[in-house]
Amino acid sequence: MSRSRDIARILGLTEVGNTDNLPLLNTNSSVGLDSSQVSAIAGAEGLTVYATKENLPATGLTSGDQAYVTNTSRLYISNGSGWYNVALINATPSLTIDPTGAITLAKDGSTPTVITLTATDSDNAVAGLTFSVDSDGSFGGLATISQDSSVFTITPLSEDSATTTSSTLTFKASDGISFGSGTRTLSLAFATANSNYTTLLARAEAAVTDDQVDAGPTTHALTESGPITSSAFSPYHPGGYSTYFDGSGDYLQIPDNNGFELDGDFTIECWFYRSAVVSGTYCSVIGGNGSGSNGWNIYITNSNGAISFFHGSFLLTYAEAITNNAWYHVAVARSGTSLKLFVNGVERHAITNSTTFNQNDANTGTRIGYDIAANGYFNGYIRDVRVVKGTAVYTSAFTPPTSSLTAITNTSLLACHLPYIADGSTNSHALTVAGNTQTQRFSPYNYLGYTKAEHGGSVYFDDAANTYMVTGPSNHADFGFGTGDWTVEMWIWVPSGYTQANNYIVDIGANGLIFRIINNKFTYTNSTLGYSGDLYTTGADFIYNTWHHMAVCRISGTTKMYMNGKETASVADTHNSSSTKVWFGRYGGSVSYQYTGYVSDVRLVKGTGVYTSNFTPPTQPLTAITNTVLLTCTNKNDIWDASGGHIAKFGNTTASNTNRKFTTSSAIHVDGTGDYLVTDLGRNIGTGDFTIEGWVWADQNAHKGIFQISSDAAGLTTNYTPTLALLFQPSYGWQIYGRGGAHNSGGPASITLSQWYHFAYVKTAGASKLYIDGTQVITGSDTTNYAVRYIAIGGTYSTGYLWNGYIQDMRISFDLARYTSNFTPPTAEFAG
Repeated sequence: MSRSRDIARILGLTEVGNTDNLPLLNTNSSVGLDSSQVSAIAGAEGLTVYATKENLPATGLTSGDQAYVTNTSRLYISNGSGWYNVALINATPSLTIDPTGAITLAKDGSTPTVITLTATDSDNAVAGLTFSVDSDGSFGGLATISQDSSVFTITPLSEDSATTTSSTLTFKASDGISFGSGTRTLSLAFATANSNYTTLLARAEAAVTDDQVDAGPTTHALTESGPITSSAFSPYHPGGYSTYFDGSGDYLQIPDNNGFELDGDFTIECWFYRSAVVSGTYCSVIGGNGSGSNGWNIYITNSNGAISFFHGSFLLTYAEAITNNAWYHVAVARSGTSLKLFVNGVERHAITNSTTFNQNDANTGTRIGYDIAANGYFNGYIRDVRVVKGTAVYTSAFTPPTSSLTAITNTSLLACHLPYIADGSTNSHALTVAGNTQTQRFSPYNYLGYTKAEHGGSVYFDDAANTYMVTGPSNHADFGFGTGDWTVEMWIWVPSGYTQANNYIVDIGANGLIFRIINNKFTYTNSTLGYSGDLYTTGADFIYNTWHHMAVCRISGTTKMYMNGKETASVADTHNSSSTKVWFGRYGGSVSYQYTGYVSDVRLVKGTGVYTSNFTPPTQPLTAITNTVLLTCTNKNDIWDASGGHIAKFGNTTASNTNRKFTTSSAIHVDGTGDYLVTDLGRNIGTGDFTIEGWVWADQNAHKGIFQISSDAAGLTTNYTPTLALLFQPSYGWQIYGRGGAHNSGGPASITLSQWYHFAYVKTAGASKLYIDGTQVITGSDTTNYAVRYIAIGGTYSTGYLWNGYIQDMRISFDLARYTSNFTPPTAEFAG
């Protein structure tokens, strides 16, 4: 048989096995024909497949025998005494893409992402390969791309230019015949505009129930007692936290440190939001002894709202009055001898100055929220206080920060930016809390929307309602730590007004491993310590209305306790614990010593001391790391406030997919017989602008209420003239009660059943308007000071006027009139 006839026979055999009729050199396919496909076709039609050419047999050959060698992708034919290479079967190049997985692009419109391709090929040297990329069609609205051989640089578009949020790129390596390929999904998500004004965003999910689960590998059963509720209230909320000062005794004390003695270049900056003017000439945002010749301070003058930088006298002043209930960014920076005051990024005052600004009192150091000279307390919120010694961060006009500040080079202090109170600079100054200074979920920054998976949540325990949780039903060896290493950690938040005398948060049953609050200190004890030697005496005091990350770790017979990542106590501990249960919110021996407050992310790890020295507390929900035996206490509710608040459900209020305006989530169903929701908005509405909006669907054309705001924590009262309420009454139409006693009606006298209506109540500039489906139906004067913080959803007055139907996507915005004239109702769910 001639060589040409042999080749024809080989190709004929392989084509018989190629049932999809793909050519062996598949130039029309983006993926070509890979070596495994060639091997399968060859083997099916009598071509013996060998790994290497050295495996080819040397005896027993018959003229015309064929063989395929996988490591060289070569076809061989025998003349009866040896083998001849007759063809190269081209194999697809292999391709590796770095980085792996989905890629999130930077949101600043400039920081590039570099993707590097690495390819190998059995037929060609790497130098002979070419690289390319294809888009799914949406990439142009996301970013731009440049290529340098196998290196691709992707530059994201800016927020005002981007038109898409995700795209998939297909990268290819080709040897001129076949292609190796792989994909990467890119995403670019910008913060939701004006989401920092959102104070309530009701969400629902019909597919879940508010039952806590163990997310650890063993998935222990958890039994709940009493009305345990979970919520999106979380130390990880994307909206972030600021520090709140009530104007009466509240401030933060920072020890004396030369990092606050400002010679040369420096920057002092922060965001502040003043809620009200309190007594005194000035209120201090941050400073040393403002009355001394060497002290420095950033003041707000109470009489005219001017912002000043003080050093023995007012060196820099912005005289235009600030308004209450608005965020301001203030920065004082010196570069060389040029000292400047910036407000909201605009240069307001500049002088020539080379003074050394020292703290005047080494005993009192620096304060936030109140000056040493006792000129006046600050009432409101402060976020991202940063002192940088050695750098003028700002020398000319700039755009104020749009995300939380970081501890850049030369940072002496970074405070008022966490869910707990701490200094985030490398100096880690100890911040002493005066009064009832606390953290609150309120910020000047817009943010990406909350999700359960990314931002977690917490469980609320209430001793008055006898709520608690326990593993079981039987003791389990997972909770018997023996004498080995272990870690118990959690986040806790206790509301003010609850005396924490001996309140059990976690009790690891018969072992007597107890994590509780005694005398306003978080403590740990065990039976070895005799229950009177709690590990807490050197610990920090507990702060109400503020998150605390607590961790207790035993490593090699020594147990250490950490609060917010800082070691607070240590003790020799060889306690031998056996199989038991774990109790949450109460003492395991009886229904007593119960806890009131929130608990988030309880994790028990058996066999590992997770923390061995001071650490940064977690910034995202915990995961089941190696040796995790229990992980629980997060948001599992079917109805929650995505802005981070807590919603209380009454009656049998449920999430429902039966009727919903948007299929991206569920609606809230209330049946008119005891169903409604109540939430604490966290702060009074006050005199500022606000917007209350949402979608409603009626199953009954009757006198029914949609919402009511009041000072009553129960939400609904029998007061016929509530603080503010929205309802519908046949023959009158849509009605507003309240607004300082006003009663107004407007719109159609009847509503169509089984139809969605969008409502928006907007107050701005001393007036208010009600819009139905984007059209104004009521307007009037409204100068009311709404000194209230509770809202009932699904009713007004009392349980006799409850809505019968569905409510979806209800949102409350403080300090913002989202609509000022007729508008087109939203076509998608709110993101924040």
